[in-house]
Amino acid sequence: MTAGAMLRLLDRDNLDRDLLRRQCQRIVDQVARAGDIIDRTRRMATKRDSVRTLVSVAEVLTESVQFVRHDLDRIDVRFSLACAGSDALVQADRIQLQQVFVNLLMNAIQIHRHARTMMPEIMIETSDHGASVVIDILDNGPGIDPVNAERLFDGFFTTRAEGLGLGLGICRTIVAAHGGSIEAGARSHAPGARFSVRLPLHRT
Repeated sequence: MTAGAMLRLLDRDNLDRDLLRRQCQRIVDQVARAGDIIDRTRRMATKRDSVRTLVSVAEVLTESVQFVRHDLDRIDVRFSLACAGSDALVQADRIQLQQVFVNLLMNAIQIHRHARTMMPEIMIETSDHGASVVIDILDNGPGIDPVNAERLFDGFFTTRAEGLGLGLGICRTIVAAHGGSIEAGARSHAPGARFSVRLPLHRT
């Protein structure tokens, strides 16, 4: 039960206090578990013994897509991956970067499923920007509500009733630990959303 549902319970004439107390405790327990997940993920992303190696951006993206391939096929998503230069390298923990991109892809897939997008599409595009590589994950779904745009990366914020609001906050923690940044916005000249991950390039 969400906090919004709890508020609606309070508006009822016949208030079941025992039910309300149990549901409040559930929310408290969920928040505690979520906080523990965030703390452990932050420690994982920032620990000094993290396995950092030279990683091919194109390879990490290809591997991440394989993790979600079944979900893409299940709702018949038209998918494309366009890497501008297949030799872009970053100093990174490969597994952590995969977590970021799998999470962003699953978010786009779930948005398409909930919105029942006609002819759903997800595109990944990379581009070099001086000392950085930018990875854009784009979809043609309903887009980002401007009211929610500033809060997307806040801990516990979610637009889905079943969500805990952890995924994007964890993505931001991991990307920041790699010296990068992540932002969300609208696609240019097309409907849908854009999530952009910027990472420092390794230069020899």
